[in-house]
Amino acid sequence: NPNYKTQPQNMLLARATAECARLIAADVLMGMPYSAEELADANDDTAPAPKTRKISRKKAEPAPAPEPEVTPPAPDNGADEATA
Repeated sequence: NPNYKTQPQNMLLARATAECARLIAADVLMGMPYSAEELADANDDTAPAPKTRKISRKKAEPAPAPEPEVTPPAPDNGADEATA
């Protein structure tokens, strides 16, 4: 846009004002459209995002099974239940 070369300060001010108005009062402006100059200035030369690598974690080992509790048998002191 040749206006950026002849009036750079005014063009930047107009662009910033429009952007602030869109941010602050979007509901009042009801989606104010972008001007042709703003759309022409859009950066089309942006590089694509780098591809991300998928990193997988090792699976957790299962928790060890708890040992069963062994209760010792009660002492019988030599007495037989049948004779008691």
